[in-house]
Amino acid sequence: MTIGRFLERMNRFVARVAVEGSIELAHVPDTGRMTGVLEPGCRVELEGPSEPPRKLRWSMTGAWVRNTLVGTVPARANSLFAEAWRSGMFPELAGEGLRAEVRVRQSRFDFQTGETLVEVKSVTLASSGIGRFPDAVTARGSKHLRELTELALRKRPCAVVFAAQRGDVERIELAHEIDPLFAQEAERAGDAGVLILGCRFDMTRPGAQGGKRVDVRWLGQEGFNR
Repeated sequence: MTIGRFLERMNRFVARVAVEGSIELAHVPDTGRMTGVLEPGCRVELEGPSEPPRKLRWSMTGAWVRNTLVGTVPARANSLFAEAWRSGMFPELAGEGLRAEVRVRQSRFDFQTGETLVEVKSVTLASSGIGRFPDAVTARGSKHLRELTELALRKRPCAVVFAAQRGDVERIELAHEIDPLFAQEAERAGDAGVLILGCRFDMTRPGAQGGKRVDVRWLGQEGFNR
């Protein structure tokens, strides 16, 4: 990994960064707003340089918010959850193994363990120890929740896991002021029996450490399924 400086975001997928004495374009895996994370001048973790035919030589894997490293690769949340599940962090998600990319009818979910379908959401937005999700309106996220709610009402075990890729999060709240529909769908899902779970990981340059369960709250109220 190489440390650079974030300069500006060109679009959802590309940022200008200063790295190794030059100005380069880097791929941004997280297409969300990255509010409070990608600030001009902040340190970023870059993977590369890659060789052609790759169009962008660098890829942004993390960003520093003061002394906290925040993971900026949403897919990493899935692998972190899988590692945490195998370590026994989620006893309520019982099963002999973990299958990835599971199709049910016309939908695809991140994991299945036993009969339980699991969808993982990556959390990067945080303030004063509180992780927030989402950081932008997510029609796809609301659709996932509606689908899980429908399945749960048909007695199919389902869960959503909010995984914060930053070690300064002590609980997670749904950002109703950013996406009220997502927060509403999450509440409906919880009422229908979908498990709403949370965890966070200390992101370090060698790799993620210190996985921990955290509560998930709606409008600052008590946790869902804890």
